[in-house]
Amino acid sequence: MHMPNSRGEALSVFLAILQTTAGQWATISALIFGGCCSNAWTLELATSRNPHAGSLITFAQGDQKKLSVFARIRRIRPRPLAVPISRWLIQVMLFLSVSLLNNAAFGYRVPMAVHIVFRSGGLVVNMILGRLVLGRRYRWSQVIAIILISVGIGAATASGAGPPTNESTMGPSYADFGIGILMLSLALVLSTFLGFSQESTYGKYGRHWEEGMFFLHFLALPMFAFVKDDLVRQIRFANSTEHMSLLELIHVSFKAIGAHHLFSPVFPSPALSPSAPRRPVWLRTSSPPSISTLTIPIFWIHLLLNVFTQFICVAGVNRLTSRVSSLTVILVLSLRKAISLIISVVIIGRSSGNAQLWGGSAVVLIGTVLYTLGSGETVKKDEHNADNAKNR
Repeated sequence: MHMPNSRGEALSVFLAILQTTAGQWATISALIFGGCCSNAWTLELATSRNPHAGSLITFAQGDQKKLSVFARIRRIRPRPLAVPISRWLIQVMLFLSVSLLNNAAFGYRVPMAVHIVFRSGGLVVNMILGRLVLGRRYRWSQVIAIILISVGIGAATASGAGPPTNESTMGPSYADFGIGILMLSLALVLSTFLGFSQESTYGKYGRHWEEGMFFLHFLALPMFAFVKDDLVRQIRFANSTEHMSLLELIHVSFKAIGAHHLFSPVFPSPALSPSAPRRPVWLRTSSPPSISTLTIPIFWIHLLLNVFTQFICVAGVNRLTSRVSSLTVILVLSLRKAISLIISVVIIGRSSGNAQLWGGSAVVLIGTVLYTLGSGETVKKDEHNADNAKNR
């Protein structure tokens, strides 16, 4: 008589947990695949308007993160520092350098598709430097995976250079592209050392992530003084980009979410050319002149959307890392990169891509999965050896 009740209670608990976790996983999936993919999309829109806005984009993204941790300052300030500030300062300089280099690469004709694939080379650099600097050992499956990733990145990167249109443009085109690739390569190296520094800090002092977030973003603020002239130039250029009226922005926003019923067909106006965008009659006639004439540079719209979607993306990744292993996080984010690549090439670029790009991207994805699975086997083996040592 007791067993059925126990089974019934266990089933009820299981169903309750399933209902709760299903909603949580749906939220995490929406935040990551919706927020992160939209973030890559809005970044490409912003850099297409202002390719040299790397410093400005980094500054804006950093401000969003500063605001997100501002509410935690009161809880952090009264406490004595758990980690020496010199450790945080090193990480801040590395973090800021990586962000500036990645965003600056857009100004050197590096397409978003190549940008996405090339940054997957972090595993390659991590393995090489891990072996040379830290003396780490890796499984053969991981080595093979790294070779696959390297080949895939090489193919995808070569596809991004593209053939020159004429002889006069061959030099500058390939030179700019080469500089951009060098920037991304240096960013990968610095990002790897940032990871090593974080691992060392967490291993010695514990995971004080709130303190780390605070110093990571607020210590970076004074460092923008070194690029202040560049920031001023980029802001002026951003203000000179094509303007969009607020009414047009409302119109586009409602159409984007499918609210077509709010925008009934309008009668042609002799003041507008046939190709000019037409606003609904009720917006054009009933709005105050001060609103109808107010415009904003379209670059700032894209940048604000990028900052907002970054906040959503980071929230999703943080929730994911708190529930699964780091290996699962790598797999999920690799899938997200694949979706972002499709959006960049097919939807934004309105192109079918080429064999080099898609083949290289597929090889990178396969190599990433193999590396992750190999790392998982290593972790399980280490845990098994540790358990055996304890039982002796």
